[in-house]
Amino acid sequence: MTITETAAQNAAGYQSFSIGGFTFSRDEYFATITWPTGTHQIAIDVFLRALQRDVAWGFFYGIVNFDAVFGTMNHYGNVDMFAGRFNDAYRRAEVDYNENFTHDDLMASVQSILRDWTNEGYDPFAAPMETGQPFGRNKGSNDAAVTRRRVVAKRMVSVPGDEQIRTDDTGYLVNRAFADVPQDEPIVEPEP
Repeated sequence: MTITETAAQNAAGYQSFSIGGFTFSRDEYFATITWPTGTHQIAIDVFLRALQRDVAWGFFYGIVNFDAVFGTMNHYGNVDMFAGRFNDAYRRAEVDYNENFTHDDLMASVQSILRDWTNEGYDPFAAPMETGQPFGRNKGSNDAAVTRRRVVAKRMVSVPGDEQIRTDDTGYLVNRAFADVPQDEPIVEPEP
């Protein structure tokens, strides 16, 4: 598989990327995806949020639909990237496309896209009111946001050997939606 990152930036300051038969480019407002039989545009905020979730969870969810046309399907070791595969109109027009990649190769590629396309101040993994703006010309980057460690409990938060309760002191700010909820340790009384 060939993964290509363009050396030249487009008029908006972003690089284009080719992954197998797919090519990804962005302007100030949209991601454009092309493949051997078609092309598709996705609003850049929608594209970056879905791509960040793919990266953050290592293609964990099985199928991640970026929208009604484009997405990824995890086979745990390799990943399908598809366009129109589950879209009746694309299937009937015979412009759907699917390509399989090794997990590590595809992960490296999509991380490169995130690093180049995520502007300073924009966090594609944050809640919508806290995320900033992804639109406009390329203005810096936000590597801290797109590469931070995701906190995932193995069994339950705060049990011995697992993740601790989220606090501002640990650098994981309490989501504003829970500001009115006491943040001290809850009492959990599971039934036998």
